[in-house]
Amino acid sequence: MRHGGRSCCHGAIEGYPVSVESPDGYAALIDLFENRLRSAPVAMAMASIPEHLPALRAAVAMIRLPARGEPSPRSATT
Repeated sequence: MRHGGRSCCHGAIEGYPVSVESPDGYAALIDLFENRLRSAPVAMAMASIPEHLPALRAAVAMIRLPARGEPSPRSATT
């Protein structure tokens, strides 16, 4: 998998892809990763991560994950 912003690092990372269907949550994540961290690779952004944790927590709080068997928010509105 490619990761690391503009540096396009190749390697294994652990996580789950999550669809961000909240326009506010998506905008908050774009602001954090592209504008504040400037798409920097993780190794370069490590020093500034503590100052950005409140923004990350706020953005993640806007993302709703449906429970197993529950329709996604997108399918509920269509």
